[in-house]
Amino acid sequence: MSAPPPFVIPGGFDPRFSPLGRALRRRTGDRLRAEALQIALLTGAALAGLMGVYAAEAAAGLFGMPSLALAGGLAGAALLAGLGAGVVGRRPRAVVRVGPQAVTVERGREQMRLLYDTMGPPAVVTARRFHRHERRYAAVRPFLGRTATPVLLLRAREGPVAALGLPNEEDRQALHRHVEERVEAAKVPREGAASCWRVK
Repeated sequence: MSAPPPFVIPGGFDPRFSPLGRALRRRTGDRLRAEALQIALLTGAALAGLMGVYAAEAAAGLFGMPSLALAGGLAGAALLAGLGAGVVGRRPRAVVRVGPQAVTVERGREQMRLLYDTMGPPAVVTARRFHRHERRYAAVRPFLGRTATPVLLLRAREGPVAALGLPNEEDRQALHRHVEERVEAAKVPREGAASCWRVK
């Protein structure tokens, strides 16, 4: 079987790839925990910063100290810069390559390789089902584009699951077909070897 051209999942805005999101993912080693921590930290920082700004403004009004108002303004600017570092991020594009032995997904420095003889059949689920169900499992590694597109799941029988959000329906169907053919072809020699072993 000849290898198809690479399939591309475009990048885009994603707070998980902000400097804070990347640091938390490196620190925790768990994308779900990093996302939860990022939300908690950003919410806490926003509330603490707003309360500090309001307290400085109130104190400036009560005590007639313009330096407190200036401090409140500077704190607000620092808060916005800090929130920007925690929210503004760009997800790199992902490239899916169908090789002779495995399918490989690369996104920036991140790489995932699934061997055909360790995979189950690929499946397509709706975006709603993916975000409500499959996304919550630690073994799932999402490589998504737009959030409203159906998601192609490539599952290892024991181990990780690649969730691919290809934006183009034709690309998704072609990748599904190519991977399914190779998974079936990898199964045939293994089943034949197992049956020969049983006969002996």
